[in-house]
Amino acid sequence: MSNPVDIRKRKSAITVDGVYMAYRVGLVETMALQGVNICLREGEFGAIMGPSGCGKSTLLHLMGGLQTPTRGRVIIGDTNLAGVSDARRTEIRRDNIGFVFQRYNLLPTLTAYDNIDLAKEICGKGDKHGFDPKEILSMMGLEHKSHHKPSELSGGEQQRIAIARAIVNRPKILLADEPTGSLDSENSQAVLELLQELNQRYGQTILMITHDSEVAGAAGRIIEMRDGRVLNKVENLFYAVEQKHQH
Repeated sequence: MSNPVDIRKRKSAITVDGVYMAYRVGLVETMALQGVNICLREGEFGAIMGPSGCGKSTLLHLMGGLQTPTRGRVIIGDTNLAGVSDARRTEIRRDNIGFVFQRYNLLPTLTAYDNIDLAKEICGKGDKHGFDPKEILSMMGLEHKSHHKPSELSGGEQQRIAIARAIVNRPKILLADEPTGSLDSENSQAVLELLQELNQRYGQTILMITHDSEVAGAAGRIIEMRDGRVLNKVENLFYAVEQKHQH
C-alpha cells in the first residue's frame, strides 16, 4: 500500500457550480435541481444517493454534457461545458466520459465483443488507445462469452459488458446511473467490486447514482440529495489505495 493521499490536493475532474435545472410543461415549471454544488476530484469514487425524483439522473446527465443547466456551470477538467459549441461538447463527452446505464442499452444484434469493439471504433483513436476488446472481456471474466449476443447473457453479464463498453477507451470519468438497479444481490456485488477495482487499480474517476445505501457504501464519498438539493456530503478525505496504473 502507498501512503494515504489527501484527496483535496487532486485536480478537479467534475465541478458543478451553482446549478439549477428547470423543466417547463405548458405553463408549469418544475425545478429539478436547485443550487447544486459538487466537486469530484480525479481518482475519486463518489455516489449520489437519494429517492426517485430527487434530481440524481438529471444531475448525471448535466455532468455528462447531455443537457445544459438553466443556470450555473458544469466544468469537466478546466472546460466549462456551457462555454463551448455542441460539437466541442460532443468531443469532450466522447474523449473523457463513459456512461453505464441501468438498462444496459446493448445492441441486441451484436455479440458481446462487437458491442465493445463498436464503441472503440466510434471513438476513432486507433487500436493503441484504451483496452483491446479481448483484454477487457478477460478483465470482466467474460472472455468465454465474447460471441454471445445480449439475449444469451444474464443481467449481471450484460451489465459487465455495458461497463466494458463504457471504459474500453479509458475515459477519465465513468458515470453510472443505477448500475445495480436491475440486478440480484450476487450480481450487484460483482458489479460493485468491478467498479472498485477500476477506481483503485486504474485510477478511474467514478460517479454512481443509487437509491440504495448499501450500494452507495462501496464508494469513497456519499452525496445525499433530496428535492433537487444536496443535503449532505460524507467524505473520505484520505484514500489509502495503491493506484498501480496511472493514465
